[in-house]
Amino acid sequence: MNKLTAGLLLVCATTGIAFGQTGEAPKAPGNATKFTKWIITVADLDKSYAFYHEAFGMEINGTAQIKKAAPATAAILKLTNSPEGTIFRNISVHSAGLDWYLEMTEFTTPGGHAPTMRLQDPGATYLRLRVRDIDKVVAAALKNGGAINSVGRAVMTAGKNKVVMLKDPDGHYLEITQPGEIPATAPADSMVIGGNFVAVVEDADKAVNFYKAQLGLDNQIVGWNTNEATMNMFGTPGAQMHRASIFVPGTKLQLEFIQFKGIDTKPAHLRIADQGSAQLGLQVEDIDAAAKAFLANGGSIETAGGITKRPNGGGGGFVRDMNGFLVELNQVAPPAVSAAK
Repeated sequence: MNKLTAGLLLVCATTGIAFGQTGEAPKAPGNATKFTKWIITVADLDKSYAFYHEAFGMEINGTAQIKKAAPATAAILKLTNSPEGTIFRNISVHSAGLDWYLEMTEFTTPGGHAPTMRLQDPGATYLRLRVRDIDKVVAAALKNGGAINSVGRAVMTAGKNKVVMLKDPDGHYLEITQPGEIPATAPADSMVIGGNFVAVVEDADKAVNFYKAQLGLDNQIVGWNTNEATMNMFGTPGAQMHRASIFVPGTKLQLEFIQFKGIDTKPAHLRIADQGSAQLGLQVEDIDAAAKAFLANGGSIETAGGITKRPNGGGGGFVRDMNGFLVELNQVAPPAVSAAK
């Protein structure tokens, strides 16, 4: 086994979900109940949809179409803490190979900006997607405004697997893997056959410990990875990388936190409306308790005026954790009770 193969196979072993699902944990009581979506802020919704549709076969949910941009409603301005005069539109897309959906939001805001994010910078995020044909994905990505971030600007091979780090037209990163064997359970008509979320942070252990203690999420902590081939695949040569992940007990979908050292890093504090920003959708049982937990542990409430509670018992709002990672909390309204006859 050569150095490149050994290094990239180490990625498989330490990511857990990169080339195979993690085992399910027993269901335990906890405030967090479900990861629902991954939200990315884009500059041009039409171009972004074309990228994900052509490269990954993602489709708009339901019968919705991409609408023309329009002034954001008062509710959107409050939810995203955006200034008056903001122009907004969004869509959600889905793949048969995923049990969550990708939401794309386009903001045109007074004073808005598009920061340049390197993969190693705290504040960067990326999607890890498993696909049937990585060469077709890369060709379509490059044709639709994407780029390769890996050293050598090419797909790498690790045993029977192929991997590469891409960037979409807005600078969002994507770690793409083609497994050597496609699971028999994978949808036959889907390019994407699985995926999860990753956030780059300043302190990965602190992050997972917070989510476990305060929201009931389970965690898995992996040691530092210094392998040269692994770092080249990420496009961060010479770095060291530490991984820690969280998941809702009884589920397989992970949010992974990555921390880099041995390389220049520059933390970024992106707003919800900033191009390149990404947020996790997290469903909870008690949104007030969840928001208080974020505040008590160095986080903040990002929704203007605080978390919104609806008359039907539901609620929603954005929070930022101690690492600067953005989360959209959602509390589902309880089922309506039918009136007695």
